[in-house]
Amino acid sequence: MSPPSTSALALALPVAALLAVAGIVALRLGWGARQRTLSVAGWAMLAGAVWAGAAAGGAWGVTVASLWAMGTALGLIGWAAWQAPAPVTARSGRAPRAVVPPARAPLQIGSRLATFAIVAIGGLAASMALALAAHWLTSRGGAGEANANVMLLFTLPVAWAVLAHLLMTASRRTQGVTIAACLVTAVPALL
Repeated sequence: MSPPSTSALALALPVAALLAVAGIVALRLGWGARQRTLSVAGWAMLAGAVWAGAAAGGAWGVTVASLWAMGTALGLIGWAAWQAPAPVTARSGRAPRAVVPPARAPLQIGSRLATFAIVAIGGLAASMALALAAHWLTSRGGAGEANANVMLLFTLPVAWAVLAHLLMTASRRTQGVTIAACLVTAVPALL
């Protein structure tokens, strides 16, 4: 198999940028949708952007693709902020009222704490398990200890971000299955 041509590598960086922008737009469009097709497509496009960026210029290419993704996300957030309704201002003669829920509205503190525990703490534990599995696989694959440690340190925040997104949009049952599946991946590394 021959190495890729220079023109193919030159085309990889624009493709990475386009995939990064399209991936962020797909994630934004799929955020409130009931079907996860757009969200899955968005994550797949972002993975493709990383791959194309790495093919174009290694870490530099991945950085360029990431900058396109972050710039697009910043633009979408700015647009959403611009379109948000203006806050209601208090009349000059009256003191502003404190915003409190109606007296009989439940605060749902237990539900909020459960969501935090599942997404933040459960997601962290699951991403740590994935990071341990990545470290184990990298070291078993013949890489040195330093490379295996880098893989662990890279996998942890990326997996936590992806898991937080998945856990926030999933049902309670799917959340438990996702966390359990991630925790199982660490079993070979711990044995």
